[in-house]
Amino acid sequence: MGNFVTSGPNEAVVKFGCRGTSIHVGSTTFRWWVVESVERLDLGLMTLEIKSTDAETAKGVRVNITGIAQVKVKAFELHEDRKVHKPNEEAIQIAVNHFLSDSQETIRDSLRATLEGYQREILGGLTVEELYKDRNAFSQVVKDHVIPDLRALGFDLCSYVVTAVSDLDGYLDSLGVTQTAIVKREAEEGSAQHDASARKAVAGYNADANSEEAGISQRAHVSINSSRELEAESDRNLKLKRAAYNREVNQAQAEARNAYKIEEARQKQKLVREKALQNQVRETIRIEITDLTVKRSQREREGYSLARVLAQKHEATGVQILAKANAAKVRAFGEADADVTLAQGQAEADALRQKADAYDKFGKAAVIEMVVKQMPSIMEGLTKPLRQMKEMTFVATDDTGKNKNKNKNMKNKASAEPDSDRTSAGVPKSAFGKAKDKGEETEATL
Repeated sequence: MGNFVTSGPNEAVVKFGCRGTSIHVGSTTFRWWVVESVERLDLGLMTLEIKSTDAETAKGVRVNITGIAQVKVKAFELHEDRKVHKPNEEAIQIAVNHFLSDSQETIRDSLRATLEGYQREILGGLTVEELYKDRNAFSQVVKDHVIPDLRALGFDLCSYVVTAVSDLDGYLDSLGVTQTAIVKREAEEGSAQHDASARKAVAGYNADANSEEAGISQRAHVSINSSRELEAESDRNLKLKRAAYNREVNQAQAEARNAYKIEEARQKQKLVREKALQNQVRETIRIEITDLTVKRSQREREGYSLARVLAQKHEATGVQILAKANAAKVRAFGEADADVTLAQGQAEADALRQKADAYDKFGKAAVIEMVVKQMPSIMEGLTKPLRQMKEMTFVATDDTGKNKNKNKNMKNKASAEPDSDRTSAGVPKSAFGKAKDKGEETEATL
């Protein structure tokens, strides 16, 4: 007869009897009654408070220290090949050999005593200052010394920390006060240095800001002055350009006015020249008329009386006076026309030039024809003073009987013809008709 015994993963079941000893962790086993027995060993984690009272340090200062240790049976180990935990039967066997029949409290006391002994031993090699300043180093030293002995008991130290350190003489308090003073002093020094650095930084920043502000103000002032200088230069250039443009405009206007005056003077000069040429033509005509008159007077002196000669002289004088009057009239018109526009002066000059060309083209024949056409009016003016004469006597230049008869006949005709057959100058109209029909030059009509 027997029964099955089951163990959890945090405990070990030790079966021993007639078949020997076996350890089971997290499994089930069968045991026979009477011939086999079963014991259990807790594999769970145990928390131990390690207190060392009046433990001497390296300088003889007694301190009280409290530590917390976490220990357990090293029941599992990591297999390097499969990287999984497997039961550590050797460590469990060692723990079973030492603590199988003991209670849990007995096991705790044994482990606590071992850890407290090492804690006191390590404190004896350290000063209070070292312990106060570096607790982690103390904990590490404890671990390094305790772990081999715990493994010899089948246990492993999972963790160890120092939770409290104190003394009865106030040494640690003095260290605390000193350290506090040092810390306060360092804090005050740090604060002062920080304040000084801050003030220096603020002063530097203010100086930089003032310098930058001054630089910006200076650059702005320079920029404003440069802008004003550019504006002044632009205004000056604008005024210079306006003055230059006005000067060019005034110069162009003056040139235009001068050109107009020059052209007007040229046209007036041309007009004067044309008028002078016209006067010259008229004087030439007058001279030719005078020459013709002289020649005619010479011919008439040969066959007419002294009165006829005087009449011809008066006729020549009348022609001369008429020519002068016409010349004066033309001169007056020319002077009046000098104020006419340039186009009218040019047109008149062209007309005069065309007339002069016509005169040159037609020659003396046209001039003689013009004089002949004007002859009646000329003769009328010359004979007007002689209209009241009743009788005229013509004296011939030769003594031939033919001429005497001719003179007699002309005398009779002059007295016999009625006034209706005479011109306003008293000259018989038949004389002009005969001379015109025969194409001959008109002889005496007085």
